[in-house]
Amino acid sequence: MPKDWFEWHDLYNSEPTLQQRLQIVREYISHSLDASLPGIIRVVSVCVGDGRDLFGNAIKALLCKRCVRTTC
Repeated sequence: MPKDWFEWHDLYNSEPTLQQRLQIVREYISHSLDASLPGIIRVVSVCVGDGRDLFGNAIKALLCKRCVRTTC
């Protein structure tokens, strides 16, 4: 397990278990945004640390539809 922040995040590009984990997190975020009430939502990226959990293609589409503020 790398201790370097950049090396750790690079593993998300090659390790199937981390890719699966990221996909599951994105699905939870997507469902949560769909189920939330109208209005401003603040979302904090805590999974990967570089925002890719919030900025996948499906999440981008949801964020564009809503007034969402993100913090990574």
